[in-house]
Amino acid sequence: VSTQSTGSSEVAALKMVSFIVVLLVVAQFGAATANDFIDFPSTLYVKPGDEFELKCGTDGVGIVEPIYTPGEAMPSDEKFRKKSLRKSDHAFTHEQGAYLIDFVDANKAEHAGIYTCVVFRQTEPVVVKATCEVIVEDLCKDVACPEPKTCVADYETGATSCQCVFDCPTTGFGIEDFICTDHCETMAHECEMNERNCLEGEDRKVWRSGGFCPFPYNAAPKPKVNKLNGEQPITPNVGEEVTLDSGITEDGTPPAEITWTVNSAEVPDFKNQRKYVFTATDDMDAYVECKIVHCRKEDDAIYNRYHVKTRVEPTSTSTTTTFADKDINETPEIYPVCSLYPGGAIEQFNTAAAFYDMACTHVLAADFSPDGDYTQSWFVYGTFDQHDGNTALMAMTMFVGGTAFEFQRG
Repeated sequence: VSTQSTGSSEVAALKMVSFIVVLLVVAQFGAATANDFIDFPSTLYVKPGDEFELKCGTDGVGIVEPIYTPGEAMPSDEKFRKKSLRKSDHAFTHEQGAYLIDFVDANKAEHAGIYTCVVFRQTEPVVVKATCEVIVEDLCKDVACPEPKTCVADYETGATSCQCVFDCPTTGFGIEDFICTDHCETMAHECEMNERNCLEGEDRKVWRSGGFCPFPYNAAPKPKVNKLNGEQPITPNVGEEVTLDSGITEDGTPPAEITWTVNSAEVPDFKNQRKYVFTATDDMDAYVECKIVHCRKEDDAIYNRYHVKTRVEPTSTSTTTTFADKDINETPEIYPVCSLYPGGAIEQFNTAAAFYDMACTHVLAADFSPDGDYTQSWFVYGTFDQHDGNTALMAMTMFVGGTAFEFQRG
């Protein structure tokens, strides 16, 4: 009895293990996706008018059904399953594992849409489906690229990019096709110049055509320029015509590019002009810069700068103005000069004259550096004034180091 019981237990255990294995296999295939078995693109971009092919393949252990086109009726999943289960081992061995469709003259109305690939398998899942969306579209249709770049579409990924596409010739041109640019470079033709402008973001222009540049490479004759020493102040009168010079005494080959700016704003009317001519206006305060560039080498640019500020002329006023003539709320005009004259007469900053009973101070004695110590210098000042019609000492002030004291006449 005991032996029979043990045998029954082993059989039950074996059945349980088999059941678990079957569950794991079913779970494994149930978690699988179409991508695990089918080689079929999920999206395909096609340019209108182009040829294209759509291929569906499997891993070699399946039968590929014909690809179902957009709008074509497909059997139900149950019918697909029954059809797959009816396939014999011989069919899975000999029938095709791939299906291919070729298309010509692609157009959106006829070819765009969802295509479906169905694969039959011997093991679960016995039916696997995959879909591909075919997009027939000019990807560059609504892409605006900055000149001179051109939109280039990548129909593998559906992406676009702006690129420099010129397809310049590499053979079949002669010496007459060569050009010399204003960058002092010899190029095979204008197409090469335009392509390099696009790639490098430059704006080269043709200076001479029909041959090489008339100088060795990187040895174009430079302009001769009188370089100003710092910013030059210019103080014209209002209404005066002012002429500022670029400093060029002899131009280079090709000619240098000259740019004038006023307060950092370019003056286009004087582009490539050696002189900048203008009329000084009231309250003018402008910083004028002349930039000289040869062969478009910005790093070697030469600058001459000016600071133009119109001269301010004081308005004429009476020299006998009194306080009675002035409005107490009027702001006095200020002038840059105050003059002192003998006898206490002063011409003030507003040009009005005034008289003061002034005293005169003299240095009576001093030692600027006693024993070589300038921090202990001392001075004795005497202040003199008129007393009863005679000049007399009114006070004496002594400065010793940082200390001062004064004796005054009583």
